Amino acid sequence: MYPEETEGLKSGIIVDNDNVEKRELLVCVMDKGESEQEKGPDIDHFREIGFFDKRMNKGLKKLGYEPPENYHDMIFLCETFDYKKCNKLSPSEVNATYMLMELNAVRIPGMISCNGVSGDESYTEDIEAERFYYDNGNMKSFVYEFINDHGAYELNLEVYDVNDLDNWQNVIILSKDPEVARQIAKTVQIAED
Repeated sequence: MYPEETEGLKSGIIVDNDNVEKRELLVCVMDKGESEQEKGPDIDHFREIGFFDKRMNKGLKKLGYEPPENYHDMIFLCETFDYKKCNKLSPSEVNATYMLMELNAVRIPGMISCNGVSGDESYTEDIEAERFYYDNGNMKSFVYEFINDHGAYELNLEVYDVNDLDNWQNVIILSKDPEVARQIAKTVQIAED
């Protein structure tokens, strides 16, 4: 889409047609550096302000969870923690549950959405916003699936290198055909630098 660019967000956008009216596919690979700025506070920040203090970690362990060591594991804990299992809690478990819910509310980012593909909302109306987790040994990712404001099917992948779980980058796939987007998403992996 921006062949003259050599770095930055614009260099990472691939489309199937320059004409927006005829476009059926857009893939955007954001630079890692830009994603780091977008993600907000890191796990050290949350430790500094007391989210993972001694009491919190004790509560997590009593609930069967390990305190997270990196940003990916912190997000995974927030997203997979099932507060419904907590019907008889000790004070440390109540604290851990409360702190996790507060942390999840603080860190939920706005969805990054790209314009440039319009879809037929009736074709994708049965798709509700979902979040999935994927680990292929080379990378771990959180995958958001939803219909964007223009009716196109969108997959937003938050991708982590297994050797650098404190940093991530986004890959956004927009398509008129959900199956095409899913097939592309399955091919995403960490390449050598």
